[in-house]
Formats: sequence, C-alpha cells, structure tokens
Amino acid sequence: MKNVFLTLIVLVAVAFGGYYYYMYHELLLEQQTAFLYDQVVINGQAMDAKHIYKDNHGRYLLSVQALQEALDPTVYLSGSKSRVYIPLLGKNIRLETTKLTQFVQENIKTVNLPIKRIEGEPYVELSVVTRLYGLTVRNFEHYNSWLLENRQLPMATYSKEKVKLYGSSDLGFKSLGKYSVNQLVVLGEKKGYSYVVTDEGEMAYIKGALTTKDTMNYFADQPLNTPRLDNNMPKNFFLTWHQVSSFENTSDIGPQEALPVDVVSPTWFALNVDGIVINEASYDYVVKAHEKGYKVWGLYSNSFKPEWTKALFESENYTDQSIAQLLIYSALYDLDGLNFDFENMYIGNKADYVAYIKAATEQLQYQNLRTSIDVTVPWGSDQWSKVYDRTALAEQVDYMCLMAYDEYWASSKKAGPVASMDWVEKGITESLKLIPKEKLVLAVPLYMRTWAIQSSGNAKSKSMGWETASGLKEQYAKDVVYDASSGQNFLSYSVDGVTHKLWLEDALSLTKRLQMSKNYDLAGTALWSKVFANGETWEIIDDAR
Repeated sequence: MKNVFLTLIVLVAVAFGGYYYYMYHELLLEQQTAFLYDQVVINGQAMDAKHIYKDNHGRYLLSVQALQEALDPTVYLSGSKSRVYIPLLGKNIRLETTKLTQFVQENIKTVNLPIKRIEGEPYVELSVVTRLYGLTVRNFEHYNSWLLENRQLPMATYSKEKVKLYGSSDLGFKSLGKYSVNQLVVLGEKKGYSYVVTDEGEMAYIKGALTTKDTMNYFADQPLNTPRLDNNMPKNFFLTWHQVSSFENTSDIGPQEALPVDVVSPTWFALNVDGIVINEASYDYVVKAHEKGYKVWGLYSNSFKPEWTKALFESENYTDQSIAQLLIYSALYDLDGLNFDFENMYIGNKADYVAYIKAATEQLQYQNLRTSIDVTVPWGSDQWSKVYDRTALAEQVDYMCLMAYDEYWASSKKAGPVASMDWVEKGITESLKLIPKEKLVLAVPLYMRTWAIQSSGNAKSKSMGWETASGLKEQYAKDVVYDASSGQNFLSYSVDGVTHKLWLEDALSLTKRLQMSKNYDLAGTALWSKVFANGETWEIIDDAR
C-alpha cells in the first residue's frame, strides 16, 4: 500500500511538473509573440507593424504618422492633404556633384512626396524616405518586424552566448527566455534596462547597462545618386509614355514582361503655382523598370496652364526653384532622363521657353540625363504650335518628340482621323526643316476616337484603345473598309440609331507609322501611350525593331 501511495505521489508530481512546464512555455511563447513579433522600430522607437504596409503593387509604404513621430516632426501634409512636404534643412542631401548640391540647397527648402491612403491614413514610399534620411533598413521576416535606423550606436560582440531578453509593458518587464547572440546593438534605455537588437532580429530588453566597446553606424552617408556613366541611346530607339494620374494609382511596369521598348516615360511631374513641381513618382517603379532593362524618363508637364507657365518664366526665383526640384527628383528616383511636355503657352513666351530649357539643361547635364521636348506639328495655333522655336529648342536638348497626332481634336465638331498618313508625313518633312533628323523622334498615337454623329450634324468624340477597337472591329467586321484619303482602315456603325465613325489605329496604321520613322532615318519612335496598347500592339513593335 505504501508503494502504491508513493507511486501516486510521484505521478501527481510529474503531472504537476509537466503541467507547470507546459504552462510556463505557453506563457513564454505568448510573451515572445507579443513582444518580438510585428514590430516597427524607428530610431529606437517601437511602433505597431501597421506603420509599414505592402500594397498590391509590392511597394512598401511608411505611415506619415511614423515618419513624423519617430523621424522628423517638421514633416507636414499639404493643405489639400494630398501629399507630404519634407523640409531639407538639416538633412545630408547630396546630389551627383557638389555644384548640383549647392544649387539645390540655395533654391528649395522642401520636397514633396505623393501619398497613398491605407484605411484613410496617409502613407509614403518607404524606399524614398530611406534615401532622404540615410536610413539603414532591416526586415526580419521571421518576426514580421522592421528596424529603421540612421544613428551610430554602441554595440557589444559575443561568441554565441546565451542572453536573457525581456519585453516591456505597462505592467513591467516580462521574460522572453534566453537567446544565443553574436552581437547586441543598443537602441536605447528604459528604467535600468537596455533596449537592444540582436543579429537575428530580436528587438527586446536586457537587464542593466550593456558594456560596449564597438559601434554600429547605421547612417547611409552617400549621395542620392551617382552620375550616369552609360546613358547613350541606341539608333532608332523606342519610347512609350505611361499615363499616371496619381501615385495612388501608379502600377509598376505592368503584366507585360519585356516590352519591346528602350524607354518608359511616366507622367510624374507637373508644374503648379509659384514654381512648385508636383511629384507623383515611384522609386519602386524605377527599380522594376531598370531590372527589365528600360531607361526611365520622367515626364514634366506645365499642366497646360499658360498663366502658371508665364509666371514661371517671368520669375528667376520660380525658374531656379523648379529646376532645383527637377534635379533632386531625378537623383532621388534614379531617373535616366526628363521629357519636357510644355503645351498651351502664350506666344509671347516663345523666347522664354527656350531660355528656360537652356537654364534647365545647363544644370541637368551634370547628372548626364537625356533630355527631350515634346512639340506639335509646325503649323497651327499660336499657343499650341507657333509658340515653339523648334530650331533653338533642338540646340538645347538631346531629342525633340514630334507629337504627330490630333489632326482632329477631341473637341472637334467634325469627325476625322487622329492622324492621317499624309498629315503625319507632312509633319515630319516640315519638322526636318527645323530639327536635325538625329534629334527628331516620331511620336505616334495608340489611341483613336469614335465619333457619334449628332442630329445637328456635329460630331462628338470618345477616345479608345486597341482592345476596345479590336472588339468593335470583330463585331462589325463586314463594315471595315480601307479609307484611301487617310491611309487607314475605317469603320462606320450604328448604335441605337446613332451613326459612329472610327478611323482605326491597328496593325495597318501602326506599321505604316513605324515605317515612316525608318524611311526618314529618325532618331526613334515614341508611343502615346502604354495604357492604350494590347498584346498585338507590342508584337507589331517587336517585329519592327
């Protein structure tokens, strides 16, 4: 009986011990999960993991709240709450050369970054913040945690020693168990504990002050960019513009891998009042484009605002300010070129535009950026055509892009093609009287307009791309005819009793346009724009290369 009793005591003790051991480790695991996982630590300040977000395009974004609270309290949202302004004072901003850095420091006080709202809260692109603040970023994926640092911090080295770590809460410090470490970097101190990060990514506390002999320098002390050494363009290169309405909606290059182009030109920069350049750029986009072998030329528009443009030209401060912004954005986003798309300007500013481009390229040359200007055909209205001194402008830049389209504007009351073949050829020959062929790029339309003929006889247009047009072409195949006057396929069809006319941009028209560029031995071909293309478009371009 005594043996049985002893056996029961032993079994109870073992069971209790096992239960205690189990509960201890469950509690430890719970505390490890609570304190080691899902953290964002910025310069020693621990924050919730929600402050870094990966969007549907694979871009990592940082909350503006985290930026303001942990990095820079001087950051502020614009009045419209649509972007963030970052003051440059006190930041170690260096461009490709000392000359450029000095010019930027003398002429701008802030840069603006576009935001994306996540559940109503503003976020900015993490990679851009990293570059502006010289941050080292470490992502400890197994803990779903991030460390962002730009300080020089004390560090202790070990030889796989076991170190007891603690988590901090309002109720005090909780043991997280012992961990083998090679090094500990001290991020901060709290109530007699040192806040550390291990080489394996545990960010927690140890008891007491840590004895350190070494330091870890997290500050990325380097220029935003280096001069582009190899930025030459091949003969008869291909460029596609990419319409981007906002950073919020900016995708990467898209599902089409290896587009048959040399350059992508996203519509990222736009003139605003007082010489401010609104920025919608994405560094992640540029990285992906470079990985696919494309150069990236950011498009810079005057927003088609003649008054803003006039004010820009008339103010030396606005001029220098806008150029300084182009310089820092080109470096910050690692651009390969800039495309100037200034349209709808007063004829009185004709010489001013040349002077502005000259002032800009005098600075941009030190970045070894390729520069280009968009111009219309050499005839037409004062504000849309005659305002360009094409010969003088061509002397200042690498390329002149002839926008050989909108023979019939969207607002026209008469139906007609976007760009008939004879009209395009005349645009080329007239432009070549003013622009050297080695600088002239033929820009061709990938869009078209369907014209609804109203009861009054006036036409009302709607733009469409290749995919939509292909569907119509298939639906009304028997009605597609060749129009000799335009040199294009033409379709007339009826919807609800209303006649629609469509001069098609298709394999026939695109092949003819690409052949014109070759026949005149032009520098290249540009496409407006990527969003109107489909798979067939790229196959035709690929065959023409």
